Amino acid sequence: MPLLGFEPIMIATCLIVNAFYQFTLHSQLMPSFGWIENIFNSSYVHVVHHSSNVEYLDRNHGGIFTFWDRLYNTWQKPIKGMKPVFGISHDPGTTNAVVHNIFEFQEIWKDMKKSPKLRHKFMYVFGPPGWSHDGSSKTSHQLQRELKESGEFGRVEAEPVGVRA
Repeated sequence: MPLLGFEPIMIATCLIVNAFYQFTLHSQLMPSFGWIENIFNSSYVHVVHHSSNVEYLDRNHGGIFTFWDRLYNTWQKPIKGMKPVFGISHDPGTTNAVVHNIFEFQEIWKDMKKSPKLRHKFMYVFGPPGWSHDGSSKTSHQLQRELKESGEFGRVEAEPVGVRA
């Protein structure tokens, strides 16, 4: 960026402001900002991006602006009463940070070895998560469609009531 004429202090300022903004996105201390969330991302809508609920898979990717998600049909408003389940849908079963960083690449490699066709290998790398040449796994769109067809999409489970003995 300095080679394009931007002052280093301006670049540093932008990086600091962006880091602060990203910090607020990833905290759960901020409330909903109402209509502002039609334009800017907030922690209230960004929580969808980090949850593994079927309704929320592959949604709300925008880092700053939410209109990108609306444009690319990846927008999902948080469903009232639905508690987001944080994490990934297929957990490697460890807390090792190195394993978590390479786990998905290992899974893609295993998937690529399932088919001898180059086109299938390409789709395993560049296709949507969950794509499979033999239908052995499903994409988020397929899972969400099934959930909608069953009438369960967005259904909120009632909290269990504690009973004293």
